[in-house]
Amino acid sequence: VPALPMDDEDFRSIAEDFVARLDDQLGDMDQAIENEDFKTLAGLAHWLRGAGGTVGLPAFTAPAQKLEDCAEQELLEEIEETLAELRDIQSRVKIPKFAN
Repeated sequence: VPALPMDDEDFRSIAEDFVARLDDQLGDMDQAIENEDFKTLAGLAHWLRGAGGTVGLPAFTAPAQKLEDCAEQELLEEIEETLAELRDIQSRVKIPKFAN
């Protein structure tokens, strides 16, 4: 659950937007890996590192940093392992709903 105050509609919207974008970004990461476009992958990982922290989901920070580092070094096996870890974290993200 994001650390932002989820009972605030604006903050909840920010977190929901992040979750929606995260799915697209992880798909873009898959495409970058398939194309061996390590520069793009590093940029996507950098986005995730910053955005995850900003929305109060620090669980993304360390693995995203690792993915960025591995992309810069073109370490494909570690990249795939780290992306799997990020997908696991993604599967556990919950955005609570509040009645207005």
